[in-house]
Amino acid sequence: MKKLKLIGVMVIGGALLLTNLVFANPSNNSTFSGIHSKVVELATGSWVCTKCGFHIVTKSGNKPAPGSCFKSHNGPHDWVAGD
Repeated sequence: MKKLKLIGVMVIGGALLLTNLVFANPSNNSTFSGIHSKVVELATGSWVCTKCGFHIVTKSGNKPAPGSCFKSHNGPHDWVAGD
């Protein structure tokens, strides 16, 4: 029974701490906004066509569709990860 009370107190304390972090900080200066920006940065993907040098950044981080490359006479782009 004492273990359950201790676990309950720890869970409630953690929940109160979490709500304090969320509600005490303005949205511009939130602890979670830094985490969100890092996640977005990791999710975005930079891609370069090896044929024509065209550069594109995707929000999802996924490789873009082949499209048509003007250097290969309407052939597909050859996407590689860029900087």
